[in-house]
Amino acid sequence: MTLISGAKTHDPLSRRLLPQWREEHAKWLSQFPQAKHIVTTNSGHGVVFTEPELIVEPVREMVRQERSRQEAGAPLPE
Repeated sequence: MTLISGAKTHDPLSRRLLPQWREEHAKWLSQFPQAKHIVTTNSGHGVVFTEPELIVEPVREMVRQERSRQEAGAPLPE
């Protein structure tokens, strides 16, 4: 699992809430040992539009991992 968070803020409220938001993301991800967290300060909520490469590469990696798992005949991870 990969969580991609845009950390670019445009207003005082967002800047104030960003540390708490990142902390909550970290707590949530701690439930998943293989999880990755990508944080970009170049994008806000619309990372998919402003930095699509940050979305594309993790998806490609997940596809590669799943293909390898299937080729090896390995069971689905829990």
